[in-house]
Amino acid sequence: MGPTTGVQALAGEAQGSGGVSLYARVASALRARIAQGEWLPGDQIATIEALATEYGVATITVRLAVRLLVDEGTLRTSRGRGTHVLRSPSVPLASAGLRAAINDPRVLGPDHAIRILARREVDGLPGELDHRHRRAARYQHVHKLHEYRGTAFALMDIYVEAGIYQHFPAGADEQHKLSLLLRDHSGVRISESREEMTITGANRSAAELLRCPIAAPLVRVRRWRTDAAGVVIYACVVLYRGDLFVWEHAETTPEADHFGHHIVPTPQLPASGGT
Repeated sequence: MGPTTGVQALAGEAQGSGGVSLYARVASALRARIAQGEWLPGDQIATIEALATEYGVATITVRLAVRLLVDEGTLRTSRGRGTHVLRSPSVPLASAGLRAAINDPRVLGPDHAIRILARREVDGLPGELDHRHRRAARYQHVHKLHEYRGTAFALMDIYVEAGIYQHFPAGADEQHKLSLLLRDHSGVRISESREEMTITGANRSAAELLRCPIAAPLVRVRRWRTDAAGVVIYACVVLYRGDLFVWEHAETTPEADHFGHHIVPTPQLPASGGT
């Protein structure tokens, strides 16, 4: 069962964890298999009994997971005919507009919208962004959603040094990405940019805002930008829907071998003569 063992382990942990419902995790695993093309629209998926055996769960758990996918329009069940894929849960990742919306800090195309959920000035940074760099005294926190063709694909919590944020044109963060405003209106040279990418599952709040199931895979990106004095002037946590995420990175320098000094931390070579 090679590829499914990780999912089985996740399901086993959920039975005693008191966390996300086990059936929601099974639904997330099935949704991912459909999104990746294992079952195409019109295909019949494995039987309830076969899936229960594959994931090591009770048949009622699989029935609840299938019902969740039926309710969201991904699957269709017919008595005596089994369960078939109705549609893929993914927006096509080949869309140039979606790729630009995620990867290009300058682009806000006609199909891309920003919805501000809250703004407030705060002292310091939250724990998940507390980094080894120095912090400014005050930050403007912007809590927002990014949508592509009406579908929310990213939930963002961005912190901009309060004095810098005041230089942005009023309401500009509703029309432009904050990273672009930072470049064009801060008057501050960014000395270092750092980025971290991990995978997490959607909690109830994120699931409601991103309109995805609880425990659905999310790509969690944390970024920090510092000035010449080493003070964080921009930091953010972004949650991207995993089924809508595509990351592109290109290097055109002669040393674009992915093993240069841009790796963090810088690799330490053995001292000369060492073992």
